[in-house]
Amino acid sequence: MDRCRAEVDLSRLKKNFEKIKGKCDDVFAVVKANAYGHGATEVAKTLEESGCKKFAVASVYEAESLRKNGINGEIAILGFCEDFGLAREIAARPLVYDEHTLCLAKKYDAEVFVKINTGMNRLGFSTIGETASAVKNLRVLGVFTHLSSADGDDATDRRITEAQIKNFMEAELVVKNEKDVPFYAENSAALIKYGRFFDGARIGIALYGVNPVPGDKTPLLPVMTFRAAVIAINTVKKGDFIGYSRGYRAKKDMRVAIISTGYADGLPRALSNKGMIFCNGQFLKIVGKVSMDSVAVDAGDADVKIMDEVVVFGDEIPVTDAAARAERYRGQLDVAARADTLPYEILTGVSERVKRVYKNP
Repeated sequence: MDRCRAEVDLSRLKKNFEKIKGKCDDVFAVVKANAYGHGATEVAKTLEESGCKKFAVASVYEAESLRKNGINGEIAILGFCEDFGLAREIAARPLVYDEHTLCLAKKYDAEVFVKINTGMNRLGFSTIGETASAVKNLRVLGVFTHLSSADGDDATDRRITEAQIKNFMEAELVVKNEKDVPFYAENSAALIKYGRFFDGARIGIALYGVNPVPGDKTPLLPVMTFRAAVIAINTVKKGDFIGYSRGYRAKKDMRVAIISTGYADGLPRALSNKGMIFCNGQFLKIVGKVSMDSVAVDAGDADVKIMDEVVVFGDEIPVTDAAARAERYRGQLDVAARADTLPYEILTGVSERVKRVYKNP
């Protein structure tokens, strides 16, 4: 039995990709951060076999790893490119977003993507004129922006997103007079909530079965199931403490199961005394502080024994599911909500020492 493992269901990945392709046929699959913890090489190979021809990463070294592992599709580096020379060597396309990156693109005669800042104020040229000039003077394959509030559910979020879409449309009219290149704006949330406005989309979290739009019921399938094991069962007397720093004090004599995963594997320490573990059809509450390599749960009278397998997150305990959170779970079992974080952080936080097991290729 594995100490802990992340099971990645590649058939679910394919189904999510097909659902996205039904909304937009020109998709960059975002496989940065080890494909959100799922394994970049395996994910990219599966998607390439399913017809995906474009991938997005955040680093030239992520792109290099894909090339070394046989990925042939187009690769966009949608962040800071550490080495334009290496990018050219491996046919990965850097992002040009300011004067410095524009000069590097000219120096290396690189094929690039250009980014315009439509309101997020992170990366991107600030004006349409700067963007049009870059497109005119460089070997540009497309133009990106990022809709920063598309996953929000209030009037201000909608107003900001609609303003960004309008700004990008205005840029599109000017830039395409200089050169007819594709425009990419929709991320997972934008494509699900607003639909397709531009030539293509860059899709990340939805590929992995997480719907970022509150209340939306688009049937995406969680791709990863994180499993661990019961490695000990202790009897703790009333008044005794459990875990580091006296993290929990037993209110009565209690039966405590020790689970073989901790924050070094990706179980957030923020789940101390409030997370849940699923075992043999029952939800068991975390008691005490999450340790580096293990965590304690209140086993009570549950059918739990040593070497039983548990689910840290998966179908039984979703990383996050906005629709389910409102109706089925009411926020009680949502891992990201309990940890006061985002599903992106939960998935990308699954560490390298956790074994990945690929199912249904």
